[in-house]
Amino acid sequence: MAERGELRQLMWHKAQKAYLYSPIFWWSDEEVERYALEKALPTNPIKSLLGHSGECICGVYTSVEDVRLIKQHFPEFFEKLVELEKSFRYGSLLYDYDKKQRIFVSKL
Repeated sequence: MAERGELRQLMWHKAQKAYLYSPIFWWSDEEVERYALEKALPTNPIKSLLGHSGECICGVYTSVEDVRLIKQHFPEFFEKLVELEKSFRYGSLLYDYDKKQRIFVSKL
């Protein structure tokens, strides 16, 4: 049986049509920082460049601004994203759900 609060960690993502599970999603930035300090977790050095860990550069949560920063600071990785996008049959790496249009990293 689910513990109290666990169900709040399970969320339905409309655009992806899938459930997401994130045990710290609802934590404040202060709670995350406190947990990291208490557990002596290392900070990803990319955080200082992107403003977040950079661990989910998959298109789903990546913004145009993130890709531009990647292009600026990590040009080799950016080129890999461009090559990956070229391998897509019909799609682009990024998608603007509000405007319902593809965003091609090769054009950034």
